[in-house]
Amino acid sequence: MLTHKGLQATATSGPDSFEFVANDGGTPPDGGDSNTATISIITQRHILFVDAEATGGHNGLTWADAYVDLQSALEDAAVSHGLTTEIWIAGGTYTPSERTDPSNPRTATFALVRGVAICGGFAGTENSLNQRDLSNLANETILSGDLAGNDGPGFLNNEENSYHVLTSSDADETAVLDGFTVTGGNANGDSPHYQGGGIYVAPGTPTLVNCTFADNAAEYGGGMSNRYGSSPTLINCTFSGNLADEDGGGLSNHYSSPTLIACTLVGNSANDDGGGIRNYYSEPVLITCQLIGNSGIDNGGGVYDGSGSSSTSQTLMTNCTFWGNHAGDRGGGTCTIGSSVTQLTNCILWGNTADSSGAQIYGTSSVVTYSCIQGGWSGTGNIPGDPLFVDPDGPDDIPGTADDNLRLSDGSPCINTGDPGFVPEPAETDLDGHARVLCDRVDMGAYEFGIGDYDCNEVVDGDDFAYWGTCMTGPDNGPYDLGCEAFDFEFDGDVDLSDFAGFQVVFGG
Repeated sequence: MLTHKGLQATATSGPDSFEFVANDGGTPPDGGDSNTATISIITQRHILFVDAEATGGHNGLTWADAYVDLQSALEDAAVSHGLTTEIWIAGGTYTPSERTDPSNPRTATFALVRGVAICGGFAGTENSLNQRDLSNLANETILSGDLAGNDGPGFLNNEENSYHVLTSSDADETAVLDGFTVTGGNANGDSPHYQGGGIYVAPGTPTLVNCTFADNAAEYGGGMSNRYGSSPTLINCTFSGNLADEDGGGLSNHYSSPTLIACTLVGNSANDDGGGIRNYYSEPVLITCQLIGNSGIDNGGGVYDGSGSSSTSQTLMTNCTFWGNHAGDRGGGTCTIGSSVTQLTNCILWGNTADSSGAQIYGTSSVVTYSCIQGGWSGTGNIPGDPLFVDPDGPDDIPGTADDNLRLSDGSPCINTGDPGFVPEPAETDLDGHARVLCDRVDMGAYEFGIGDYDCNEVVDGDDFAYWGTCMTGPDNGPYDLGCEAFDFEFDGDVDLSDFAGFQVVFGG
């Protein structure tokens, strides 16, 4: 069972089940907690431990006796204990050794396996998943294709790197990757080794949670390539600085239908189409995602939807924000070609550029409703006004970089102007992990403004503060009165003193 749940890394595990909770590892500037999603699979469990620094028996049964490499744990899991296996991995860098072609070292890859959940971010002392601290860089767990350990900036010295750091073939949703940085893949070989430098899914429906795909390269799909009817689910994942020599700097989808929830694509590039995402005969779904500073030398700085004579792509995007993306030809934000359809609802496209045409959107088959589009766009509920981002170029004063703050500020025309018929999924959240709908109507973009705005006047002020005590008087763990969800910064169903720090931030902003 997969649900987009929201807030805080509170994973649990027991003798008959395991549950992973997605966490972006950081605390948003407004004081809220991180986006989460829960994956619960009822089954028997078997835990294996991996720690590159372990000095014990290396049998994988405890932290002291942990395997020192992931490949050994995967081989153990493949033997099959008749149980679902969790592999817990301590922080460090791990490179693959299992070759798909024994004669070619570059075919070394980590293969995702049905019924195996690979979990990173451990210090090497924990006895439950919820003790991980994914925000602790000391525990960053890196899966690297840099087999020689000599990569430099700008893809320097990557000629010997693995074609694919990770692969997934016929794995279902029980194949889980949770809490990793995936880097250094270089898919520049012959078929199929020219697709998916970070991960190549062909086919499969794996679940990827809390993962960052950074600085991977490929001909198609620098960070990820989905082929042959693949439908993976990605929750709270980031694609950053990946490069495609052809299409799909971040992701390339071919006859595939991935679902991306609360994901960020920033600074990816393609030497042809789709700096962020390239879709071909595919039907991806993006929910509460942001695309920042991606670039395509030709078409579709953010997203490119292509088609052929026999089939089309159809991309559905809800509550997404596009900012600072660039196309050398058409469609800085999105580019839709031929009979493909790009559908945008409750989205913001602002500050994107294109050298030829369609700075925000290119393609007459784009269906846009209740969205904020710079320069305007025909369709029900669309508005052209400045969304008034909090700090669109971020502390570095460079637009289109990872620190850009695309939350809505007081007076934004995107507040409470999304689709009035929009009904969020149970416990659906914004990109900060706050309730998706506050003040009775959804906002446009990836962030909901209403946190702290009890009286729904689109300003957090002293009048809202006056209501704080009323909301605090409810019983612990809720339920609270209608409107008090605006003070539930932790999204735990209870307004208490631990929420007050978050309110102070938005009240003082």
